[in-house]
Amino acid sequence: MNVESVKPDYTSISNILQEVSDKRMMLPEFQRPFVWSIEQSKDLFDSLMRGIFIGTFVLAKPQFDLSCREIDIRPRSGKGSRAKVNHNYYKTNDFETAKTYVILDGQQRITAIYRVLKGNDKLYFIFKNPENIPAPNNDIESMEQIIDSLSVKPSEDLFSIELKEVFKCATWKDKEIHQKIFEPLIENYKFLKDNNGLAERYLNLILDLKRLFYNLIQDKTLLSVFFLNMGIEKFCMFFERSNSKGTELSFIDIITAKIYKDFKLDKSINEFKENNRAIIFDNSIVEAFVRYISFLKMGQVDRKTILTSLDGSDFQTYWNEICELYKKSYSFIINQKLIFRNDWVPYKTMYIPIMHFLRNIPHKDFSQITPHQMKLFRFWFWGSLLNTRYGGGMIGSTNDIIVDDCNKLCDVVKGNKFPKDYLKQYKFDFKKEDLIELSSNGAIFTGIMAIMNYKVKNLKNLFNNLDIDFESPINIHHIFPTKYLEKNFDEESFENENVDSILNKMIIERIPNIKFGEKRPSEYLKDITSNPDLIKSLSSHIIPSADKLIKGEFDNNFNKFVDERGEQILEIINDEIGKIKIEFMKEFEN
Repeated sequence: MNVESVKPDYTSISNILQEVSDKRMMLPEFQRPFVWSIEQSKDLFDSLMRGIFIGTFVLAKPQFDLSCREIDIRPRSGKGSRAKVNHNYYKTNDFETAKTYVILDGQQRITAIYRVLKGNDKLYFIFKNPENIPAPNNDIESMEQIIDSLSVKPSEDLFSIELKEVFKCATWKDKEIHQKIFEPLIENYKFLKDNNGLAERYLNLILDLKRLFYNLIQDKTLLSVFFLNMGIEKFCMFFERSNSKGTELSFIDIITAKIYKDFKLDKSINEFKENNRAIIFDNSIVEAFVRYISFLKMGQVDRKTILTSLDGSDFQTYWNEICELYKKSYSFIINQKLIFRNDWVPYKTMYIPIMHFLRNIPHKDFSQITPHQMKLFRFWFWGSLLNTRYGGGMIGSTNDIIVDDCNKLCDVVKGNKFPKDYLKQYKFDFKKEDLIELSSNGAIFTGIMAIMNYKVKNLKNLFNNLDIDFESPINIHHIFPTKYLEKNFDEESFENENVDSILNKMIIERIPNIKFGEKRPSEYLKDITSNPDLIKSLSSHIIPSADKLIKGEFDNNFNKFVDERGEQILEIINDEIGKIKIEFMKEFEN
């Protein structure tokens, strides 16, 4: 066939397994790992068993040097599960002389097939019960006639056999199958041990299954495959176009492939992680880096612009600078109490405008901004959280918002104010009912808690009245414990319907020897005997009338508690950000 054409070729499962075993079918180093669950592998084999098309595989013989890794055959858990997968570096000639291909599309399916048939993952054929198996004189032409289902575990009631065993005995003689496979299996099934006639019928079914399964894995027309010779540009183009058609390739995979010749992104990512172990640097941050590079070069951050316009030289130009901007931004939002800790930043793309803001400050130093610029920045940061600005939805495209916010924050550094139409995008008209209904720990929850922490200068530890150490483990604590409300109030009561409201939550560190369980607030608070300033500690969390909470005056009045706390939190939101918007808007009245 013409390897540059789009005409498909065909191959068998048996050939695929042999190529993998001989290490002639490899994975590009930047491909994502094997992530399929055993249930997904089961569904794949169920499709094969029923003759359902499982998609096309795409293999390539690269015309450039490439680091590759072997198929992942590590255990899913336990010993060996974290062992490194073998890697090899291939020169262009190696692909030709060794007849080695890389898997561009289909690695999850190929890996799943290999793991199951080699026994790395266990799947079982579950036979139909004796009443439903075909009569002895019936011709067996499909596995569906004799197999009830596939399972990740053998059935205790229905005769079961592992797929690996059926594959292993594909070329065995009947007598060998009887002795080495069937006899050990029937020891687990009393209904076969006690019935020789039925046992013989199931033995014959195994022989039929072996025949059908052998035909399946040897069928050279079963799997549709494209074999391609590709230079680096076509290699990248494949990723771009296959991604647009919905193939499960991550954004970072595509970029890594596109710039691989001139910039080893994986290596740079690992170097940053190694040198900055205390800093979060996951794929969402890497994606933010890539989008920011695109903004600096093209003024846009959408995927199409990134895939068509960025190259390795852009990463060489900007990568190290952005690393430094990120580290400073990472520390700044914590030091200024804009948020408790960086893993609470709900939208990592928010770092893009932050880094751009910093990049335009003299000497790229946050200490050079004016108080007014800081007020504008704080308004933007908290306003973005309280409006879920980076969460998509009604506000508009996140890509457009990133670009707009980068430009607006750059203007702030230049001495400009936020335009009137821009300010109108931020809304802070919260009502008490909104807070009562706010139960998820998302962007709005994070923003409100951050504003509270900023207002009181730091939330206090209930155990000793020290500032909460947000670098230590923290918990979201229900002030009125869930079990207490469940025990003492009706299931459909206001109390139980709103137990998860933000108004019933506070951030705490672990309190030694205190168990909340079904205790009322006054009961567990009285157990905290080590803190003479407990009222002050509680008040830092905007707890209304903390002394009354300790005395038990709120124990049976959850409604009043959340009502009073809601009023106080709304006042803080208004003081710290609502009034700021009004102040900014008034500047346009003159």
